[in-house]
Amino acid sequence: PAPRRRGPRERGEGPRAAAGGEGRPRAEPALTREGIVLAAIGVADAEGIEGMSMRRVSTELRVSSMALYRHVANKGELLTAMIDHVFTEAALPEPPPADWRRALEVALRCEWDIYRRHPWAVRLTMMAGAVVSPALLTNAEWMLRVMVSRGRTPDQAQELLTVLSAYTSGMALQATRVVLEEHEFGMDTEQWWRTRGPDFLRLADQGRFPTLFAASALPDVDGVFSLGLKHLLDGIAPLMEGPGAP
Repeated sequence: PAPRRRGPRERGEGPRAAAGGEGRPRAEPALTREGIVLAAIGVADAEGIEGMSMRRVSTELRVSSMALYRHVANKGELLTAMIDHVFTEAALPEPPPADWRRALEVALRCEWDIYRRHPWAVRLTMMAGAVVSPALLTNAEWMLRVMVSRGRTPDQAQELLTVLSAYTSGMALQATRVVLEEHEFGMDTEQWWRTRGPDFLRLADQGRFPTLFAASALPDVDGVFSLGLKHLLDGIAPLMEGPGAP
C-alpha cells in the first residue's frame, strides 16, 4: 500500500512548532534597560517628546509593550532614565577648573550642547521640570561646589544657580521652538520660514516695524548664546568675587 502521509502535527507544523517547539512561546528579542532607554531617546530625537510612548518604543524594538515593563515600571521612570543617560553621557570634568568663571562656562555650555542635540530634554529639566535624576543632581552639585568654594553660602549659590539655569533653559527653548514646530507641522526650518514669507512681506510693507525689518538676517542662536553667557558671567562676577571670596 502507498505510504501514509504525515499530518501537520507529525511534520512539526502545528501550533507547538509555530510557537517555538515543546509548547513554548517564541522568545522576543533580548531586551536590556539600556537598550530601551537608547531606543526611547532615538524616538524623542526624531519625533519629539510627544511622540515618545511605551507603545512607540516597543514598536521600535519590535517587542510587545509588556516586555518593556519588565525593565521600566512606567513612562515616568523611562523619561527619568532618558534624562539621566544624556546628562551622564556628558559628565562634567573632575575636579572642576580652578577658575570659577571657566568652570561655570564649561557646565553651562555642556548643558546647552545637550539641549541642542536633544531638543526635547529642556522641557523636562527646567527648574519646574518633570523629572529629577541622579545625573541632574550631580550637575547641580558640581556648580554649587564651584560657587561655595568662592565663599558663597549654599543659599547664595542656589540663587545664582537658578539665574544661570534659567538663562540656559530659556535660550534652549527659543532655539528648539522651530524644531518642535517641525514635529507638529511636518516641515523643516527653511520650509517654515518660506510658508510665512508672504505674511512677513505684507507686515514689512505696512511700514509699522521699520527697525524690526531692517535686520539683514535672523540671529545665529549659538552665537547669541555665547554673547549672552559672557555678559551673564560678567554680571555675576561682583557676587562671586565680593566679600567672602577667597
